[in-house]
Amino acid sequence: MWGLFEFCRVLSSVNLSKFDTSNVINIDSMFYSYEKLTCLNLSHFNTNKVINMDSMLSFCGSMTSLDISNFDTINVKYMNSMFSFCESLKALDTSSFDTRNVREMRNLFAFNILLTSLDLSNFELNKVEKMNCQFYRCSNLKFIDISNLAIN
Repeated sequence: MWGLFEFCRVLSSVNLSKFDTSNVINIDSMFYSYEKLTCLNLSHFNTNKVINMDSMLSFCGSMTSLDISNFDTINVKYMNSMFSFCESLKALDTSSFDTRNVREMRNLFAFNILLTSLDLSNFELNKVEKMNCQFYRCSNLKFIDISNLAIN
């Protein structure tokens, strides 16, 4: 599903309720530069085999609502720029993310200018090798919960 909806700049909605993602391993750039999309519900996506989530939602500048509440990220190794340039998102729930196998998460939240808080309390960073510019230009970010953050 790499780049499946990449650069769909004029589509304003998409119904993905029938998508079977149970065998998908790569969703890199799946919604990259989906400029008109304001709301996306991915709560039904089965992501337990996904390894690469790089830039999955990058440059979705009009998105104000995103439901990724059931994402299983146990096998993910790459989530670079996954949410970068989602400039209209005011809330993002990553509290259920299991990051114990992630190797790279550079620019994960970069340029999310309306986000005010993030819950990263369940993040585990023991295998992470690259994580620069995580919060670059997140000018309204006032609170990050790292209360249980695991780092060796």
